[in-house]
Amino acid sequence: MAAITLAEAKQACGISHTARDDFLQAIVDGTEDWLEEHLGRIFNVATRIDYLTGGGRALRPYTRPVNSVSEVYDVDGAVTWDSDDYVLKHDSVYTYDGSRWESEPQSRWRVTYSGGETAMPNTVKMAALQLIARTWENPQGLSSQSAADMVISYAALMESDIAKFLQMYRRGTGPI
Repeated sequence: MAAITLAEAKQACGISHTARDDFLQAIVDGTEDWLEEHLGRIFNVATRIDYLTGGGRALRPYTRPVNSVSEVYDVDGAVTWDSDDYVLKHDSVYTYDGSRWESEPQSRWRVTYSGGETAMPNTVKMAALQLIARTWENPQGLSSQSAADMVISYAALMESDIAKFLQMYRRGTGPI
């Protein structure tokens, strides 16, 4: 995905050496994957292919936003639809004449499209960098540590400021 570079992560963690770059890159990749899963967003634009079942007025590709559609192919009829016969509106593909997409068989429509966010919003990136830094500092995921007379407590993600930053970017319902 590469929405966050290794250099950005190193800066957020206060790291200047290269000794554990592979480990830090794994934290970056895992954080980006977690964010995509929990926010219901993909933070890179790529060509994607979905097999969709019709039956309604719209075919809704899985990765949003849908930036463009390059092909609608009827797998059952072995026919590629002419781009003049459909239109992309609100992340969905509609027929120009308003008719319904055939529903049988399942996964009849192969839609090739460009989908995903063009960039990670700055607030999400800031939250991601905080998650990366916290994971770097506490790779075992401890809730607290103590040594001598000192106790360090780590905030759980659900109770943290990070969750509050991310909530507004979540697609769907429920807390992060």
